[in-house]
Formats: sequence, structure tokens, C-alpha cells
Amino acid sequence: MIASVPVAIIPALMLMAATASAKVESCDLALGETVPDAATAIRIAEAVVAKRQSSRQRRSYQFKAEPADAHWEVYQSLRGNFRRLPGGGFHVIHGGGGIAMHIDRCTGAISEMHYQR
Repeated sequence: MIASVPVAIIPALMLMAATASAKVESCDLALGETVPDAATAIRIAEAVVAKRQSSRQRRSYQFKAEPADAHWEVYQSLRGNFRRLPGGGFHVIHGGGGIAMHIDRCTGAISEMHYQR
């Protein structure tokens, strides 16, 4: 028997599958992963970026975190990076000079920190 899945929940199922598959296979620390979720990764990135940008600069951005293998890809994204145009179109802004970094899920180590274009 084939079960039907409402179309509205398919994106949520895909996100759950991607997040589950990106978990660290083994972390040798007694307490497990140091950075188990996106919220923790974002708090670490906020602390690091606070010493590199003024509070005025930071207000222009929001942080996003995405799972990738054994680390989180955390990056700043411009707030309000799109606006509606007359006729139903959108004007989208890419880049914006924010900071991006990898944060190791197991140890919390930061690597590949750089400014985005």
C-alpha cells in the first residue's frame, strides 16, 4: 500500500532528513557534541563576530546556520535582502560583506572564517 503525504509537509520532511544525515557519526568526547544544534553555532558566531564588526554593522545582518558533515556552516545574511517590485517580481541582493565560518560540531573549533562578497 502506498501512503499519501500532504504536499505541504514535504519540505519539512526533506529538512529533517538532511539534518539527520548531517549528524556527526562519532564524537569521542564524554558528553558528546559540543555544538549539537544550529542555535548554539549561531551564538558562537555572534560572539566571534562581535569583536570584528561594530554593533551598527551587525544590525544589518542576521545569522544562518546549516548542517554540513561534521560541522556547521554559519554565515551572515543581509536583513531585508529582497523587495517586491511592481508587477509581482522581486529584487534580490546577494552577498553583502558578512562573515562566514565553519564550526566543528564535536569540538566547537572555528575554521575557514572569511568575509563574503
